[in-house]
Amino acid sequence: MATRRPVNVSCPQCSKQSTFSMWQNINSLEDPMLKQQILDGTLFDFKCPYCDYSVALHYDILFNMPEHGVMLHMIADPENAAKVPEAIETHESMLPMEAQKNAKLYIHRVVPDLITLREKTLIFQEELDDRVLELMKVIYNAQLKEQKGVEAAHIFFSVNGNKEKVFELYGESELIAIAPVDMNLYKSILHSSERKLKPIRNDRQYFVNQEWAINSAK
Repeated sequence: MATRRPVNVSCPQCSKQSTFSMWQNINSLEDPMLKQQILDGTLFDFKCPYCDYSVALHYDILFNMPEHGVMLHMIADPENAAKVPEAIETHESMLPMEAQKNAKLYIHRVVPDLITLREKTLIFQEELDDRVLELMKVIYNAQLKEQKGVEAAHIFFSVNGNKEKVFELYGESELIAIAPVDMNLYKSILHSSERKLKPIRNDRQYFVNQEWAINSAK
């Protein structure tokens, strides 16, 4: 069951204090409504009961997707995020041997914000490999630069209203292109003898992002 703790929040607009529930961990099977709030981007929304001012708060959270064997750690502070892998491995080492084997099959990802948490949730919900998608983003960005002379500042995987898998390519603030995810390219990268990607559950990568993809593509 999800756990949360109440905190007092001062409204940025009227300065009055009210209570807000900060979720600490969420289980997708036990808390499907909270999972949906991650997907629609409303989980962190705060609305002042006095003046109706709305703002998205930012805080750390652990999102467990047991049906997919995935744990998503949203940690905003880079210094705290860097400590997560050691904390996970220390915890696993204290488990009984059989439990250790099962725990090591879990996929862990550390993400910095809600938009990336949403993206990873969608990726694993679609039973896709986020490493492959990050490598595809590098290719798509190179194609965008070649064809239009611009580069995307951010690229996010999404699923549109027609249930189609797409990449959304953004400039600094605006959407500049939407491109379908080429599943033939996806399969080619996944099974490439040159890339030599380990089976995802045997590859203890905690930070799978643009930086990881650029370094891996070299």
